[in-house]
Amino acid sequence: MTSPYATAASKQLYYLLHVAPRAPNGAISHRANQAQLWADFIYMAPPFIAYYGALQCGPQGDALLQTAYEQVKLYRKVLFDKKVGLWRHIALGNGTDPTHWATGNAWAAAGALRVLATIRHSRAGRSMRSQQKNLIRWVGETLDGVWKFQVGAFSPLSLLPLCFVRSEVRIFLLKLTHAEGKWHTPELH
Repeated sequence: MTSPYATAASKQLYYLLHVAPRAPNGAISHRANQAQLWADFIYMAPPFIAYYGALQCGPQGDALLQTAYEQVKLYRKVLFDKKVGLWRHIALGNGTDPTHWATGNAWAAAGALRVLATIRHSRAGRSMRSQQKNLIRWVGETLDGVWKFQVGAFSPLSLLPLCFVRSEVRIFLLKLTHAEGKWHTPELH
């Protein structure tokens, strides 16, 4: 007998892979009514896809782990702003938000770390070393990008919205930085 949770998870996976709108580059849409990419998505769908794949084992599971990695990669291509080292909030469709939302950057970094951890501890971990290296690099770039904006609210360097100096964002960043193994603590004002 299949549990209701297994059935729901299977239906969710089917929706993500076969029904949800897609961006032109193949990224699964965060929204159901249009192809739109949100930084938040990286914490939601790719870790779910990766974990589902890790539980599957075998070639089908490995393919799902690769899909989770690819979704992080595809989202990063659209949302990551290399000029400042930050993810934009929302791209494509109606109602975009090109700002660099601090919590969205934390969601993206945390989601990429969850995909990394799942791949690393899966049966496919050894065969997906290059994907793991990319995920580590991308998380590091995001953390470095966000940390440089953790300055006082009245600093002349505060060119981004005040959401970048909120205490809950700093706590999330400290947790992520520790999880990634960097544990650098920039001077906080």
